[in-house]
Amino acid sequence: MTDPNVNYKTLGWYDYQLGGEIGDLTRQTSTISGANGAQYVVQDVVNQNDQVISPSSAQPSPSPSSGLSAPSLTASAASSTVAQLSWTAASGAQGYRVYEVVGGQPTLLGTVSSSTTSVQVSGLTPGASVSFEVEAYNSTSVADSNIATVTMPGSQTTVTAPQLTAQAISSTSVLLSWNFESQAQGYRIYWWNGYQAQLLGTVGSGTTSVTVSGLTPGAGSYFLVEAFNSTSRADSRWVYVTTPFYMSVNDAVFGQYAQQQSSDAGIGGGASSEVASYEHHRHGAQDRFDE
Repeated sequence: MTDPNVNYKTLGWYDYQLGGEIGDLTRQTSTISGANGAQYVVQDVVNQNDQVISPSSAQPSPSPSSGLSAPSLTASAASSTVAQLSWTAASGAQGYRVYEVVGGQPTLLGTVSSSTTSVQVSGLTPGASVSFEVEAYNSTSVADSNIATVTMPGSQTTVTAPQLTAQAISSTSVLLSWNFESQAQGYRIYWWNGYQAQLLGTVGSGTTSVTVSGLTPGAGSYFLVEAFNSTSRADSRWVYVTTPFYMSVNDAVFGQYAQQQSSDAGIGGGASSEVASYEHHRHGAQDRFDE
């Protein structure tokens, strides 16, 4: 206890806020909580009537922590050039900053509101691996998500199957024609030799007809045309055509003896194994290729 004959106010040992002499300490202690959740044991301070004036019996609750929880981020490819980013909501966040991480360094792509938990990032390179990070923030703190990496699929263009027709133009030759396919880089021409498909040759994307010669008069043959590019291919139906035993000049012009038939099954052929060449028609010109 303090000496009542000592004026502690003049000595500067007086708590004007609580109205007590600082020297008035007892052996009684109290436990109080700090703002960070820690517990402290302190001696009680009494006034001149030995009433406890500190710590107060009604301690204020510690202020809540302003820290944010880090969002959990995932990334996936929505297309060959667009990435889909999604993350968990962070309680207390005022918004989110979206970064692309290049060489370990984040580059800010944009900022979204606290109610947004997914975005799409466009303009990416097909086939490239890209990394992203999302940062939750408020007025006092920030919290970064994990870095999510996604590999974008390669650019793909799919060709469609050409529509093939075949017409005998002589007793030993057949004209094959098909429609133009905008995504094709070229076409492969196949003939069925009775056992398997045999590649006769390949033409460029601008060619839409070829003449196959060296066939046996009066025999039937099956043909197929395959459109292709760097990532896909598509086959026409097998088309069956029979060459006549002979053909007059008028028959050659009007194709009165030409017989054409399409079939999906029973692929076989009476075509001669002497098929040796075909002519292809491109921009109105004819060139002969020997296989």
